[in-house]
Amino acid sequence: MNWSDFSIGFWHPFGSHASEHRDSILTRKAREIQDNGWTLWSFQHRKTLDLWRNLIQTHNPSRVYVLCSDSPGALDPRSQVGFCRSFRLPGKEWDMIPQSISVPHPFGSNVYASAFRVKNIMKSSSMHDPPSFTIEWYSTQDANWRRDMLPTRGEYLIRRGSGGKIRRVYAILELECPYIAYLRR
Repeated sequence: MNWSDFSIGFWHPFGSHASEHRDSILTRKAREIQDNGWTLWSFQHRKTLDLWRNLIQTHNPSRVYVLCSDSPGALDPRSQVGFCRSFRLPGKEWDMIPQSISVPHPFGSNVYASAFRVKNIMKSSSMHDPPSFTIEWYSTQDANWRRDMLPTRGEYLIRRGSGGKIRRVYAILELECPYIAYLRR
């Protein structure tokens, strides 16, 4: 990946998840992509997936990426971990997650989660330089692209723009259209 390839994508806080170290997650997810051609990468349930997908489509990017933060001190969510059994792509019916894909997720009292549909994983150490561009992030609260500093918690739709500098990146996920999915236990 060349940083110049990035036009729109996501920011994703990344550390240990469901009692699994981040490098173990990357290894497991890379194996799932090798076995299945793609994988699902869970994050907290968001009701904004259709909105995000529509905003991406208006940009018509050649590729969509997730920039995973370099957050070695991030705390693992304390909720009880369950395994996702089914997924639904936008506009489609619920389908079983292939056996070659494991999606542990700290559900807490929720039944649903969200996911990126990933077709390639790159460690940022394979990049020659850290990202030097600035970004804007989409606020679902006020339905605007914001130029102030990106919040530290949660996933955000981001685009190259005249806003804040991007924080350190640990891994980059290349997404497969339609980019996002709904998950359930």
